[in-house]
Amino acid sequence: YRKAGINRLSIGLQSGNDKELGYLGRIHSFRQFEETFKWARKAGFDNINIDIMSALPGQTLESYLDTLTKVVKRNPEHISAYSLIIEENSEFWDIYGDDAGVSDKKPVPLSYGEQCLVALDGIPSLPDEQTEREMYYITKDVLSRSGYHRYEISNYSKPGYECRHNKVYWTGKNYIGFGIGAASYINGIRYKNIEAIEQYMEYVECDKCRSIYIDENVLTLDERMEEFMFLGLRLTEGISKNEWRKNFGCEIEDVYGKKIEEFISDGLLQAKNDRIFLTDRG
Repeated sequence: YRKAGINRLSIGLQSGNDKELGYLGRIHSFRQFEETFKWARKAGFDNINIDIMSALPGQTLESYLDTLTKVVKRNPEHISAYSLIIEENSEFWDIYGDDAGVSDKKPVPLSYGEQCLVALDGIPSLPDEQTEREMYYITKDVLSRSGYHRYEISNYSKPGYECRHNKVYWTGKNYIGFGIGAASYINGIRYKNIEAIEQYMEYVECDKCRSIYIDENVLTLDERMEEFMFLGLRLTEGISKNEWRKNFGCEIEDVYGKKIEEFISDGLLQAKNDRIFLTDRG
């Protein structure tokens, strides 16, 4: 990959705790991650992201802090730290989603460093909302003290190593995804590729086949405006009123003026010069 010109790797560690990896259904161990990271450096990669996750089954504040510490020790250029989302039609949804399989016991919020878990038929429960929020604050604290700048809600980088493709998504720019199941966004239309490898290969090798897309979604003007707002506000620098004007030919206040005023009054948003962005509380 390095010889072919690829200059950045993203390695999905998710957790530095092998038990937590097991609950996630991951097939690697922390030791294997260490080897992978070492080999990547040896191959000449000087731009590496490590993915980690919070709010995992069985995860405590202590075990999450341990994962953060282990990752910082490797000194990657970029760290993505997302909390687990339970998606419908997944195995986790059957256990946790829509109250499925949830024990009658309720997790009791505990102080920092203590476990906040309730067993669900042998599978640990998810951390409660208070604990999950504390994990978010810990992430910001530990990584900022370690020289990482938070430029997006869940993404941190060393100076000069912000992820370019991430910023493309948050600012509504065009991108093309290659490979099975990959998504693309071109001129207001979102595409998704075929998900079966055999069918994908067939289409790629077929001269007469016109498209490998299984889904094509033309965004309406309202949807484009909504995405500009909620994606752009993921960035710590927020959104540009001038960019809005260029994209939509009107003032942002014409569409979202009342909401913006309301959120500024509540201390959730801040407006400065050309930009509107979330406060820490927001």
